Amino acid sequence: MSYGGKSGPSLLQVVIRDIADSYDDEERIAQREKLKADLDLAAERVDTLVRDHKDQLNGALITFGSIDEKLRESQDKVRLVKSHLTLCKTLLRCKRDELKRLWLEDQKYKHMLKLIEKIEKVHEVPNLLVKYRESKHYLQATELLVNSVAQLCQEGELASIEGLRELKADLLKQKEELHHELIDELHRHLYRVTTSGQRPLATPVSSAQVQNLGGKKATTLQGPHMPLGKGSRSTSRAQMEAIAMSPPPSIKEQDESEVGVVVHPQHDPARYMGTLVEALSILGKVEDAVKAIQDRMEKELFLVIERAALAVTRQADQELSTKLNQPKLLTRLLQVCFEYFRNIVQAHKVLLIHLHQTRRAFKGQYTLYQEADVWIAVQHVLQATLELYLDIGEESSTLDHANFSHIDLKRRTKGPKRQHLFHFESSRHAMSVISYMREQHDLELVKEGGASVPSNEHMFQHDQPSIAQHLVCRPSSKNIVVIFGLVRNFALDVDEALKVLPNHCDLYCFLHDYVDSNFLERIRNDYFEKLAAMIKPEAAKGAASDQKTLKSVGSKLSVLNSVIKVWNMVDELLLLTKDLSAYAQNFVDILLSLLRAYLDSCNGMYKELTTSIIEGGPGGGSMQETVSSKWARDEDISRMIRSLSSWGKLQQTNKAKLIDGDDKQHNHYSKESKLLVTNLGSEQLRQWSIVTNPERLRLLAILHESLDWFSSKLKEMVPPPDLPQENQSGGSVPVVRVTMETENRYLSLREELSPTSLIELLKFQVDFQTLSETAIVTLHLETRCHCFYYLQPLMTKTSYTPETGDIEPFVRQLCTDLKDIETVMVGALWTDKCRYLFDGLGHFIYTILLKSAFAISQINKKGVNKMCRNISALQECLSKIMLVREKELDIARQYFELLLLNDEEVYKNIANHGTLFTLKECENIFRLLRGLLPGFDEAKYYTMIQQLKKICSEDSV
Repeated sequence: MSYGGKSGPSLLQVVIRDIADSYDDEERIAQREKLKADLDLAAERVDTLVRDHKDQLNGALITFGSIDEKLRESQDKVRLVKSHLTLCKTLLRCKRDELKRLWLEDQKYKHMLKLIEKIEKVHEVPNLLVKYRESKHYLQATELLVNSVAQLCQEGELASIEGLRELKADLLKQKEELHHELIDELHRHLYRVTTSGQRPLATPVSSAQVQNLGGKKATTLQGPHMPLGKGSRSTSRAQMEAIAMSPPPSIKEQDESEVGVVVHPQHDPARYMGTLVEALSILGKVEDAVKAIQDRMEKELFLVIERAALAVTRQADQELSTKLNQPKLLTRLLQVCFEYFRNIVQAHKVLLIHLHQTRRAFKGQYTLYQEADVWIAVQHVLQATLELYLDIGEESSTLDHANFSHIDLKRRTKGPKRQHLFHFESSRHAMSVISYMREQHDLELVKEGGASVPSNEHMFQHDQPSIAQHLVCRPSSKNIVVIFGLVRNFALDVDEALKVLPNHCDLYCFLHDYVDSNFLERIRNDYFEKLAAMIKPEAAKGAASDQKTLKSVGSKLSVLNSVIKVWNMVDELLLLTKDLSAYAQNFVDILLSLLRAYLDSCNGMYKELTTSIIEGGPGGGSMQETVSSKWARDEDISRMIRSLSSWGKLQQTNKAKLIDGDDKQHNHYSKESKLLVTNLGSEQLRQWSIVTNPERLRLLAILHESLDWFSSKLKEMVPPPDLPQENQSGGSVPVVRVTMETENRYLSLREELSPTSLIELLKFQVDFQTLSETAIVTLHLETRCHCFYYLQPLMTKTSYTPETGDIEPFVRQLCTDLKDIETVMVGALWTDKCRYLFDGLGHFIYTILLKSAFAISQINKKGVNKMCRNISALQECLSKIMLVREKELDIARQYFELLLLNDEEVYKNIANHGTLFTLKECENIFRLLRGLLPGFDEAKYYTMIQQLKKICSEDSV
């Protein structure tokens, strides 16, 4: 209720004042009615509010009652506590000393309980250490061990407990063992994990990332063993280089939530190594670990090579390789080792980052090794391995570290070895035990990702590596051929890593020094020793005739063994120029020397085959060159022989020469026969003037075929010049412009060599071709010398009046000799070349026979018949050889058969045949008829001669 906007006491005062100020009763009554109405309205509103808020009001009243009751109870309790405190105060004043004693005993018992709890925890430390070490939680193990040892030492709370003395000694021993185990584990990750195909080094993993791996604890983070392929290896190096270039997180800056999170090495080896370094720093053994890494670096690298060799050998066994002693296995081994060494160096980079960080964090004063020291150790180990596989002798061995004296690697000093009075290494029991231990050692080496590192003491004898016991191929200087490029590329990578360019590292220098001072000399000596053995008299004339060998060289005829072997050496040298392209010129120099020596040997063999011994000379006989050999090397005769159509057919240089007419061919034969007969008639041939041994002729033919095959091979290697040559006989070589054919296997060789070397090779090709052609020309001339040697008695007889008409013995000998020559030539020369030897021989014999007719001054009928039979025998012999009848011998027989006719019949015959005979030959017929026919008319003779001259002049016109 409000009155004029007022309520409460103010309203009452206003009402009283209004009533007091009223003038009459009506005003008071009105005022009363108004108040009454307001009161009714207020009562109605109160009733409404009570009805609307009855439940809330009841709840408030109940709550208020409960609060009031609790306040009264609290007041009662406070009164009770107050009374108790008053009582306690009174009691404490009475028993103060006893309470103090009880409190002190309570504190004592609490301290004893705490010590008992610590002792129990300390007793559990060995078991916890075992669990931590088995699960690779080395940081937790180290912290636990260090804290436990600190408690048991003089400063610790448990130092005075005598019962813990044995436990203290055991923990101190485990602390020392843990130090070595941490170093071994660090080495295992440096040299085993990085080379066993496990996950590459990665950036440290945070605790959140660990939770994302599956929400498991770090002890359960063990992934499967994944092999490392080529792609993952390159990724490994890239990741490790990224780690090496980026600064690692500081140990002190790591989140407390990450302390104790240990990721399994298969998932994060980089951070795991950082954990190992931190554990070593807690132990205070980082400096010892660095020294151990330096001391064991080379031995561990040797073990890497040994494990790789075993893996390569076993893989070769699984691939069912025919032989293990193959250089390709060495190439595979080096490829694996180079990849391992790159990973190891990257692992050392990561380790050095952690070591530098730890040294800064703990303010260490020790000196760390550098990445260059790792590369130098890698070079040293590789150099020792290469010396073993390249079969370098002890005099040139560098295992004494002479070339690596600048390496700052401190080595353990070993005490003097105990000298045993008796040795049992060779006993049966000792040998079996050694064999068993070696097998177990090999099994340990090939295990992937093992937790423990095998002892290194039994792997080295007299401080030398045991890689010699696990060779993948036979040591040989020729192994450099297959590994040169591979090692050279790795050495260039080392140069780039060490930043020594434009200089080179020791491995690069060793490689090139070995090739320069050792390999090239060995190759030269080996090849020239083989050549010296091949050109010995008893071996130089040996020829390969088995089909397998001939098929391998692409020939169907016998070839000298020396030629095949020399070409094999040439081919090997050409392959060396491709494999060792940097030394192509050196190998070509050896090749040129080899060809020069072999050319001299072939010249000597040719001279030996074309030289006869003259009996009765000084010292029991003298050497005399055969006539055919002299003429074959005579420029005029050689030029004439090579200008004949038969030589063109043999060379097949122009197809037009294969279709020469009979007249032109007859002129060529006549030119050759006249020249040879004229030269041969100037001297008397003896038996030593010809080669009478058919075997020597066969060897001369084989020499020709061998050198022809050899020169064709050289021609494939060095194509002839594009500029035309004046002749085929050799001589000066023009400036060479080599045609580079991409399909030619010797293209790379010609690109590597200088023009001078190419010209020298071309000269040797021409020289061998010239000697081959000289040999076939010699055989060609030798057949004619044989004919002249056996038929020269006819040219010296002035009177041919035999008593019988039988064939002359020397004609029979000539036929036999020609058959023998044909027999030995069939198996040594191609058919066209055999034909070349006897081609034109009939015309040559015809020329000899007609010339002998001029020497005869008297002949009878039996002599004419005898001469005709001689010609028929020669005709039959040549027909069997050439498989064609010689027309010239028919003409010769017709010539001598004219002597069986009278002068008129002879004249008619000559007149009918035209210019079959020359005028001098016709005059010679009439000269012989003058002595053969009785009563020969001289006037008629001169008349016939004049008529024949007229006929010859008309035919010539």
